[in-house]
Amino acid sequence: DKRKGSLSWWIDWKWDETSRRKEDLRPRDPVDWAMQQNHMRVFSELVHDTDRNTGNQLITEDWRLWMVDFTRAFRTSKGLFREQSVQRCSRSLLAAMKALTAQSVEAATAPHLLPGEINALIHRRDRIVERIAMLVQERGQEVVLY
Repeated sequence: DKRKGSLSWWIDWKWDETSRRKEDLRPRDPVDWAMQQNHMRVFSELVHDTDRNTGNQLITEDWRLWMVDFTRAFRTSKGLFREQSVQRCSRSLLAAMKALTAQSVEAATAPHLLPGEINALIHRRDRIVERIAMLVQERGQEVVLY
């Protein structure tokens, strides 16, 4: 009814990243886990989530990573928050980022993001894509992309 509210999505999680580390738990598939971590890092930079901490990374029993709490995301900063955290990226995520336009972001997020927030997201996307290209040039495609 066009009233402000809140959305809750139930995740049947077993650990957060804090407790996983405390219990020294290891994923059954370390390669898949590393890819999920890389997705999280790239996405966190894209949306400029300045509060991506171990308490808001939830892990299900089947080792699916869920990022929660985006209350400090979608800022107007055009710079990356933790640029060095972007080390690897999936080809599919890279292609999706390259396909992003201000218009497609606006269509998907209206009325929640302001033009300045969308513009900053597109600038950060460009910086991430440039960083990945630089890493590919330095380390090789087979090391950086998966």
